[in-house]
Amino acid sequence: MTDTFKLDLIVACAVVATVTAASCVHAAERVRPDALKHISLGQYSAAMGDYDRSAEHYERALESSPHSKEILFSLGALYQKATEFEKAEQTYRKLLKLYPLDANGHLCLGNVYLAQERLDLALREYQQAAGLDRQNALAYRNLGYAQLRAGAVESALPPLQRALELGPSNALTRFDLGMAYYYLGRHREAQSEFRTGLDLSRDTDGKATYTDMMEELGGARLAEGIRLYKSNQFAAAAQTLSRLAIEMPDYAPAYAYLGHTYHHQRPPRTVEAVLAYEAALEAGKYYVTKADDLVFVLDNLGMIRMNAGDYTGAEELFRRGVQLDTRYPVVYFNYGMMLARKKLYDASAVAFADAVRRDAHFLSYVDAHPALKPFRASNAYSNLLTSIRTEAADDKD
Repeated sequence: MTDTFKLDLIVACAVVATVTAASCVHAAERVRPDALKHISLGQYSAAMGDYDRSAEHYERALESSPHSKEILFSLGALYQKATEFEKAEQTYRKLLKLYPLDANGHLCLGNVYLAQERLDLALREYQQAAGLDRQNALAYRNLGYAQLRAGAVESALPPLQRALELGPSNALTRFDLGMAYYYLGRHREAQSEFRTGLDLSRDTDGKATYTDMMEELGGARLAEGIRLYKSNQFAAAAQTLSRLAIEMPDYAPAYAYLGHTYHHQRPPRTVEAVLAYEAALEAGKYYVTKADDLVFVLDNLGMIRMNAGDYTGAEELFRRGVQLDTRYPVVYFNYGMMLARKKLYDASAVAFADAVRRDAHFLSYVDAHPALKPFRASNAYSNLLTSIRTEAADDKD
């Protein structure tokens, strides 16, 4: 794995906690009435996305109540939001001069340093925050994350484990801990943390990172399984892909190609194919499956359902395949077949037209398929032919 890939994974799965007024504010100190007016206006401006105006109001509020934690925390957060890091640092330093034992003050100052990649200073502040408040899950998580960023993976593990003890439902902590386990070669534990994290939060960055991790761990064996499948060595392919799926239960492509292996061998092992395809779709909660790969799973499983007489299930699978908008014409044709069976001829004509646009040969299938005889007697069929001829003429022009 390259250093660049490592960095991308860390950045993707361990986003720095955004410091907002709500996350950093302790119980508000008593503030003067004129300061309260500016706080209200500042909150309104921030809600409208006008952070510069919001900061101006909090600056006015601070002039009236210079010792207010609420104002100092909020103002520092606004400066950081606007990437005015020097002002944010000065604000949190002022707060810590007044309240040196405030753990959240050190935490927020550490976040300012981390946003600037000043990792040594960030680590120092997070360590102080965790030392002052041993129940502060965010302090431990950010400490572990900063150590990951600094490449101190073994040192990152204890604070991340402590953060998880304090906040087991925090998905980002799970992702960070998963990365630490991954770098340490503890792959099963890494997979477990990512899976749990994605169960807690459908975080797209976390899912993409987990996908990259699985590709790094299983890509070579998947390629071997695909090679065996494409060379019709179905028994060897099934063995290779089954082992991979057992070892990496969230690796959707392993199940997908296992399903293809069972489905395309002769005689087909239909029950096993269905189970593998369903597992591939379920694993899609954790793995980013490319549309061009997913459509084959949906279409093949739909064909199995259709051949078994489960037309409702087949139609739903074909519909999902059509919505992927790939270049694969078969799924459009099959979806049209399901619609024509329900005598929804206008809708089926649209699906058939989409199939023909992707592969002109599918018009002959529409013309010849015995199940489509009632469709061919409808006005929708005539309209389909007219539409195709018109499009062909336009293409020539």
